[in-house]
Amino acid sequence: MQEHDKVKVIRDRDEYLKEGVHAGDEGYIIYDKIYDYCLVQFWYPNYITVEIGIRTEDLEVVEAAPEVEVGKRRATICDKNGIRDILY
Repeated sequence: MQEHDKVKVIRDRDEYLKEGVHAGDEGYIIYDKIYDYCLVQFWYPNYITVEIGIRTEDLEVVEAAPEVEVGKRRATICDKNGIRDILY
């Protein structure tokens, strides 16, 4: 797992449920490898976002982040067209 991978939560835990994150929710890794956790950002209706540390054992990669050319940067954006990665 690496930053910008799209991931799915595969196990409910009380620490996730308190923040409104449930098994089956999908989000993007915004910071990887904090001990045994990844910082994941979830987008919900009305552009509500939740950023929470999720144990790596409770995540499954849905879509790997695309490789980025040297000298380019990647950003994940959410707008009326949905969630997507852009290169700039």
